[in-house]
Parts: sequence; structure tokens; C-alpha cells
Amino acid sequence: MDFLKSLKWNAAAISIGSVFLGIVLAGWPAMAARTVCYLLAVVLALGAFSYLLSYLSGRRHGLPSGMDLVIGLLLVLAAAFVAARADSVIGLIPLVIGAVFAVNGAVKLQRSLELKQVEYRGWGIVMLYAVLTIGFGVVLLFNPFSAATAMIRILGIGFLVSGITDVVTMCSVSCQVRKNMLPGVSRSDKEFE
Repeated sequence: MDFLKSLKWNAAAISIGSVFLGIVLAGWPAMAARTVCYLLAVVLALGAFSYLLSYLSGRRHGLPSGMDLVIGLLLVLAAAFVAARADSVIGLIPLVIGAVFAVNGAVKLQRSLELKQVEYRGWGIVMLYAVLTIGFGVVLLFNPFSAATAMIRILGIGFLVSGITDVVTMCSVSCQVRKNMLPGVSRSDKEFE
């Protein structure tokens, strides 16, 4: 029973965290995007530190790896670039995602045409989805900066909705479990409720 309680509290913490993250992303998308860029810069800097430390310790033991030095220096440059040019990095994210969506949509469009050839009844729905996916990708490719803010806001709304539905589901399941575990109530009594 303790395992189920801890599982319930973990799920509650994740759900509440998801709601909080959704509010932040939806309410302040530009600030959230910059924060993500700065966190990325910190992660790159930590990676650089690790590679440079590996190079220095290898040098001390007579086994220097030039690759560790090169990777460490490249990561230092990448961290500095991301930290100094956060707005540019934010603008690249929708471009990359837009290209992925456009290619994915093109593949789905090809599949829908193949489904039409084998006379599959649902080929039109697949084609509609493919066209919408391509359209979304093209919008991201040609309008990346305003799309970045909108995309982060939509992501925030998604986290918010997901967190709220998780909380509601968890509360419903918890109430149902408590109701089914009431002492003195037989299974036949529960079936007539």
C-alpha cells in the first residue's frame, strides 16, 4: 500500500509540475525560450568542462587525447554562442521543427497516395492530415520568429491541459479506489450502485 501511495504522490507532483510549466510557457513564452537557451548554454559548458578535464587528466597520466581537447573547445564555443545569441537560437528551433514537419507531411502525403491506389477507404483523412502537417511546417519555415513564441505558448497550453487532466484523472481513480475498498460492502452490493 505504501508503494501505491508513493506512486500517487509522484504522479501528483509531476502533474502539478506540468501545470506550473504550462502556465509559465503559455504566459511568458519569450522569457521561457531565453531560459531554455541559457540552460542549454550551461549544459554545453558543463560538457566542455568534462571534456577539458578528461584531456588534462589524460595529459597528467601520459595519455592525452587530442579529441577531448577539440570537443571541449568546440563545446565552449557552442556554449558562448548560445548564451550570447539566444534570440538567434530561438529562431532556429522553429526552422528545424518546420523542416521536420514538412518532410514528415510529404512522407504522409506519399503514403496517402499509396493507400488510394490500394483503395483504402481512409486515404482521404491521411491526405488531409499530411497537407495540414506540410502547411504547419511551411508556416514555421517562413515565419520562424513569431512562430517560436506561438509554438512555445501552444506547448505551454499543452502542458497545462495535460497536467490538469492528469490531476482530474488521478483524483477520480483515487476516489473510485477508496469507494471500492470500503469495509462491509460486498461486490454484489457495488454492482447495484
